[in-house]
Amino acid sequence: MSFSFHEWFERIDEAELDLSADAYYWKDEDIKRAADIMSTAGIIRAGRLYQFAAVPPPHIVLDLTAALASIPVSVLGAAIYDGLRYLLLKIIHRGTDSESETQIDFYTRRDMNGLCSQTVQIRGSNEEVLKHAIDRIGEAIESPNSLLCLARR
Repeated sequence: MSFSFHEWFERIDEAELDLSADAYYWKDEDIKRAADIMSTAGIIRAGRLYQFAAVPPPHIVLDLTAALASIPVSVLGAAIYDGLRYLLLKIIHRGTDSESETQIDFYTRRDMNGLCSQTVQIRGSNEEVLKHAIDRIGEAIESPNSLLCLARR
């Protein structure tokens, strides 16, 4: 059994995109830099993700709920790609266990009345596979019954 939670660097109520990355693998300045890169698309709230397990896998979480309702997918996709690329390069160059599977969660949530949420997960330990999956995230967002459809209903 394990559990996790986010600790935000700043309180930003009007954030369009939430980014949290595992504090075990990424330094605060790396998370903040990735958020700064992604801020070309809108207001970003960034913070640490704490996972309580023996040795947690590298994990990044992006809440796209507000962003998908207000930012064009092409702009959002480019900003997310650049920010994630920065974080993934940091972990690759850090020399962590190459067998460790990195997980990236993209999700949307509905309000209290909606009861609906959607998550797209990317998992992999191979740098090229992760890059390819991130390149395709725009298609997943825009596909029928996707994150985009849920966020705009």
